[in-house]
Amino acid sequence: MSNWSDGVAGMDAALFDQFGEMVTIAGVSVQVIAGSGLESFGAMAGNVTSLSIYRATGIRPRKGDTVVYQGRDRVIAGVPDHHDELISFELS
Repeated sequence: MSNWSDGVAGMDAALFDQFGEMVTIAGVSVQVIAGSGLESFGAMAGNVTSLSIYRATGIRPRKGDTVVYQGRDRVIAGVPDHHDELISFELS
């Protein structure tokens, strides 16, 4: 790995250690980083929750998988995005 990649990996690990929370994806417990924000869809707007996991967990979330997040069953709304070592997806 390059110095840049090592630095980014270290920042990701620190972020997960500090702010990560456990969820269950398709029956498997995994640590995630959650984010939320206001999304607008034409005349409609609403809060969207997104989660990110490490690719190294071996879990491959798919659209429609059930996620238990903060004690509630949610569903992965779209096709997850793969960004280097992270996989991100939105919940419905």
